[in-house]
Amino acid sequence: MNYKDCLAAIEKKNALGSRPGLSTIQEMLNRLGSPEKGIPAIQIAGTNGKGSILAYTESILTEAGILTGRYVSPAVFDYRDKYLIGGKRISEEMTAEILSAALRVSEEMVRDGLPEPTAFETETAAAFLLYRKMQCDVILVECGMGGALDATNVLEENKTSVLASVSLDHLGILGNTVEEIADTKLGITRKGETLIVFPEQEDGVKGVIRSWQEKNHLHVIYPDLEKLQILSETAEESRFSYRGIEYLIRLPGRHQILNAMTALEICCTALADRQTEKGNTMIRWEKTLQDGLRKTAWPGRWTIIDRNPMVILDGAHNEKAWLVLADNVRRLLSGKKIFFLTGVFRDKEYDKMTRILAPLIHEAAVITPPGARGLPAEELARMFRQKGTMATAFDEYREALQYLKASAGADDVILCTGSLSFLGELMKLVKGDSPNIIC
Repeated sequence: MNYKDCLAAIEKKNALGSRPGLSTIQEMLNRLGSPEKGIPAIQIAGTNGKGSILAYTESILTEAGILTGRYVSPAVFDYRDKYLIGGKRISEEMTAEILSAALRVSEEMVRDGLPEPTAFETETAAAFLLYRKMQCDVILVECGMGGALDATNVLEENKTSVLASVSLDHLGILGNTVEEIADTKLGITRKGETLIVFPEQEDGVKGVIRSWQEKNHLHVIYPDLEKLQILSETAEESRFSYRGIEYLIRLPGRHQILNAMTALEICCTALADRQTEKGNTMIRWEKTLQDGLRKTAWPGRWTIIDRNPMVILDGAHNEKAWLVLADNVRRLLSGKKIFFLTGVFRDKEYDKMTRILAPLIHEAAVITPPGARGLPAEELARMFRQKGTMATAFDEYREALQYLKASAGADDVILCTGSLSFLGELMKLVKGDSPNIIC
């Protein structure tokens, strides 16, 4: 199968939806020769910040000369963003090769009377196949929606687990309280392994972590907030000191500093085994850690894609992320007139989004994201107007962006948020598409 055929087959599988459980993915991997076994892995679960933490981690490990594969979902701007090696996309030909192998096994399983693997199960199997083929030194694996029964939760050895920020999301699927959601996500841990935790968690989440720590003898590491000093923050970068070493990151906002701290603890755990002499790991690898954080880019997370006026993309997708986004606007864009471009899915809490963001917005332009899940633009525009914000519905991205650019002054800001596919289309409108290919 060629690349387009593979994507069409995956798109067809999307109709199967999500199916929690490990039996199907384990059967797929067994038939593929168990490619997930033997590769050291770092697996992350959580609600917000997973992608950013892994982006920092990948950049640092790559800077250290470690061949690092990263599997994330959903893709941000291109399907191949799911499968990265050293921060670079693989080619369409390589993507077709690994997907074809997984799709053939899927067809065999159906012929044998077994449940058909979902799109996510098929893509996950293909990821492990890729990283085995490319002989990666370590793989970074982002859980899908869940934890214990997520298709990525098949890693049994040489693994470090990470828990990103946990908040309410996918209610009724993962749980109805933040404690239930945390309990589900901590199902990725294994007895005796290291668990690295995002430093700011709700008290209920910390209680669940303590319970898992005692039950499974986990070595739990929290970044030490007392060792953090924030030196400066702008709309384009942040400088901070952690454990006496100064760092610069180009993903602004306090939450990104905390994500970077989490990545530093992950990498110090991973790099400790590579030390040729005893001593403080963070000091031993100081320049590698600094350069890795400085070079980290994570498209779609406070990404500036144009200027005069400044256009910022941010993939805030739930209440906690919108609160963080609002805080960044107040602190980093103080005095700026904010124009807003968005499109959301109907299964998101868009009433909360408008309540949180509307007071900060001068005017909003709204589109309907493609697909059955897209909330009609006029419905969302009406909610903004009810909260006192001017809002207009548009039929397509280009028209909405052109309208805001004509309305905004050179010193104003156009802030774009919504579904990742929506942000991807906006990126292509402004920047085009120039993938960096590894293989």
